[in-house]
Amino acid sequence: MSPITRWTTEPEPAAEVAQIARDFHWFQTLTTERDVILAVDFNYPPTSPKMGPIRNLPDIVNLIPAGTLTTLKASGQGFSSWYDHLYVNGQATTEATGDD
Repeated sequence: MSPITRWTTEPEPAAEVAQIARDFHWFQTLTTERDVILAVDFNYPPTSPKMGPIRNLPDIVNLIPAGTLTTLKASGQGFSSWYDHLYVNGQATTEATGDD
């Protein structure tokens, strides 16, 4: 398993999403190890068109169940948005599926 830590200075968040998708793909082709985890908070739900570069990666799986609210409300009482994401390659990361 290979963790990736990356901070960007991209002024446009959509460009940041595209760059991180390229980084994720690059890390998977760097060695024979394809078990890479991407944990991110882009302030977009995964269904947003801006998340397309990540959604379109081969065999990508978001481990956070659809519709799960992950962002704390400003008042601190409950959750408000599905903005946090935990992505893996579903074929390479069999621990995530329970098929390992």
